[in-house]
Amino acid sequence: MKKLIYTVLVTLITLTSCSKPEEGDLTILFTTDVHGMVLPFNFLKNAPAEVSQANVFAYVDQLRQQGEEVIMLDAGDMAEGQPSTYYYNNVANREEHIVGRTANFIGYDALVVGENDIQFGEKIYKDRMPGWFNAPLICANAIDIRTDKPMFTPYAILKRGGFKVAVLGLITPNVREWLTPIAYQHLRFEELEASANKWIAKIQETEKPDLIIGLFHISAANIESVIGKVSGLDMVLCGQDHTGFCDYVKDATGKDIPLLQPLTRCEEVGKAKVHLKQNSDGTYDKKVSIERVSMRNVKPSEAYTSTFEGEIERINRYLDEPLATFTYDLIPEDGLVGPSAIVNFIHEMQLWISGAEVSLTNFLASFDEVPAGEFTMRNLFNVYKFENQIWTLRMTGDEIHKFLEHAYGLQYDTMKSQNDNLIAYKRDADGNIIMSDFGPELKTVQYNYSCAAGINYTVDVSKPAGERITITKMSNGEPFEPEKIYRVTMNDHLAIGGGGHTTEGVQWNDSIVLSRIIATSANDIRMNFSNYIRNRKRLESSSRDDWKVIPTPWFDVAAPREKEFLGKYLK
Repeated sequence: MKKLIYTVLVTLITLTSCSKPEEGDLTILFTTDVHGMVLPFNFLKNAPAEVSQANVFAYVDQLRQQGEEVIMLDAGDMAEGQPSTYYYNNVANREEHIVGRTANFIGYDALVVGENDIQFGEKIYKDRMPGWFNAPLICANAIDIRTDKPMFTPYAILKRGGFKVAVLGLITPNVREWLTPIAYQHLRFEELEASANKWIAKIQETEKPDLIIGLFHISAANIESVIGKVSGLDMVLCGQDHTGFCDYVKDATGKDIPLLQPLTRCEEVGKAKVHLKQNSDGTYDKKVSIERVSMRNVKPSEAYTSTFEGEIERINRYLDEPLATFTYDLIPEDGLVGPSAIVNFIHEMQLWISGAEVSLTNFLASFDEVPAGEFTMRNLFNVYKFENQIWTLRMTGDEIHKFLEHAYGLQYDTMKSQNDNLIAYKRDADGNIIMSDFGPELKTVQYNYSCAAGINYTVDVSKPAGERITITKMSNGEPFEPEKIYRVTMNDHLAIGGGGHTTEGVQWNDSIVLSRIIATSANDIRMNFSNYIRNRKRLESSSRDDWKVIPTPWFDVAAPREKEFLGKYLK
């Protein structure tokens, strides 16, 4: 009799545990492109952050406290972009990473890989990064060429409110255009449509989930056409290009699929509310509403802030370390219109570190002026905004010329008089400069503005793009020879074709780039720069005079006017 009762109880428990709710609600929240805003402090501005993950946690925690069944996700590019992440990526790199600690405090359920997570190389994204998080780091279409299998967990299975939820991760194959071949040397990226259809079918067959979420590090603009060729997804949560999107698009069956992309750096959280109602066959009808929720109206969590207060103090001590004394101001806007002290400073450092004959660099500063006086690590982050390596390559004089023709075709308009715009802007059908929330839209983003040192040359803005550059000699007075091979230093972004400088201007592909490498820096470029500055202790204004814009009278009138126009939007 006791055995019979026990058997009945076990059967009842089993049936109860396997039963699904007839109806219920889920709340899916996600961030994207956090870019290091994990602490409630903006280390570049040296001031409390207007928004950060402290605001995100406050919002998520509120919904959890209200009893909502919350799933928390991230669509990639969390671990780069602030001095806090740089500190743990390059200085305290043997300690528990701040990105993992903060993500675990918030309680993420899955995170997809972004290109800025891959840029640090396999020792980070494969060996260390998955261990930072309590949640799985997912991506189905980043394939390890040594095994022909995904480098990361392809998808995550989550249980909430009695429902089974699958989260499929994908990354844009365009990362090949933005990262160095060295960073992803053991990766290939499957095309999105084929990978999505393959993995959705596998998830449906083996997991039989109640809800399938696409968590993609792909911009809404680029994923929309892919959704039209895929079926089986219930929503797509995405990010990559830092713009916002919230709408419904058709999948391959004509079904409306919610497509959501919130703004970057914790400005917004993407929110999807799902109501599931069971059909007679056990499947669910799903109604999904989506919105972008601003975090500016959410008060930062005191619990979150107090937990990581010591980290803020620690990183600020690192950033306030004096490196040298500067006797001159570094004014970023100067670098937007022509030769400048701030760009000359970068050239001097690259030439010193590499021993090259020619230096190429792009405009990499923030728009905060660095005044004369004590120069700290924090100032270095303002002077050089991005995380790169220094490469030294072999280039012919003709290739250097092509590089510069492409660069100045992006930066400058063709002028007919001193009254014309110097800078090339995007224009509407009537020829008016297109204005966005951030000001005038440049023809190309400013970090693709590039110039050279070590050679003397002019840029004639009265001529059309492709016919502007005249190289007169090397800066040391020696002749400049188109056929001669020169040692040229630049950052890896430029070397692999960032802004099209090598891919379109010089017309190199990855294999040519790799064959031209003489040396690559072992350390991040800022580590090398900090060594250069410490070695100098006192820095006088550079006397470099490598290039100028002509006609000079036009430039002298147009450049100050352009600086004033752009400066209104850059502070």
